[in-house]
Amino acid sequence: MDTRKFVALILGTLLFSSATAVPTPLLSELWLRADAAVNIDGPADTFSIVRPHAIGQMTGAVSATDVSGTESVSASMRASARWFGPAAGDISYDYVGWTSSARMVNGYVAIGGYWGYTFEANETSTFTLDWNASILTATDPFGLAGFVFYFTSEFATPYEEMHAGTQGSLTRELIAGHRYYVQVAPHANQLGIAVPGDNYLTGQFHWTITPVAVPEPASLSLLGVGLLAIVLLRTREKRARRLRVRSGSVEFD
Repeated sequence: MDTRKFVALILGTLLFSSATAVPTPLLSELWLRADAAVNIDGPADTFSIVRPHAIGQMTGAVSATDVSGTESVSASMRASARWFGPAAGDISYDYVGWTSSARMVNGYVAIGGYWGYTFEANETSTFTLDWNASILTATDPFGLAGFVFYFTSEFATPYEEMHAGTQGSLTRELIAGHRYYVQVAPHANQLGIAVPGDNYLTGQFHWTITPVAVPEPASLSLLGVGLLAIVLLRTREKRARRLRVRSGSVEFD
C-alpha cells in the first residue's frame, strides 16, 4: 500500500471511530403516591412498577379523595416514562396537585413518588437532564414546590431542586465501571389548606448519556502507528531528494 494512503487510512480511522456510551440497565422504577385528608388522617393511593435489568414504557396514575360533610379534598398525579434505549429517555409528570372545596385548618394533601433508573456506566460519559417545571393552575401555589433530582454513586448522594416555574439543564459525570442511580421526584404538599380551589403543576424531563472524548488505548496505538508512518514517509522523501541531487538532477516538489 502507498505510504500516503496508509497514513490517510490511519487518520481516517481515528477521526471516525467514537466510543459508545451505552450503559448496562440494572433497574427501572416508577412509584407514585397521593394522600388527601379533610381532617389530618385520610385515604392514600399508590402505584408502582419495578423492572430489574429492563427498560420500557411505564405509565401510572394515583388519586385520593376524602370527604367529610360538605368538605372534600382530592390529591392526584399522572406520570409516564419512556426510553429511547439505555442511554436516553423522557419523563412526564402531569396534574400533580390537589383540589379542595373549602378552607381546612386540619386539611392535608401530599403527592410524592419517583422515577428511578439504576445502571452501570460502560464508558466515561456525561448524564444530562433537561427540565421544564410549570404551574398549570393555582389558587394558592404554596406547597407546589416542583421536583427534585437525586444522583447516587459510590462517592456521594447530592440532589438538586427544580422549582415550579423554572427550566434548565444539569449534568453529572459518569466513570466507566461504576454503578449509578438517578431519580426524578415530584414535590407537592400542603398541611392546613388556607385557600380552596385547584392547585396543579407539571414537569417535563429529557435525559441522555453521551460519551466523553477520552483517548482509548486502541486509539492511542493507531495514533502512534500513524505518526510513525508520517516520519517514515518524510525520511523516504528526504532520501529521494539527496539521491536526485547526487545524480545531478535537482528537482523541487
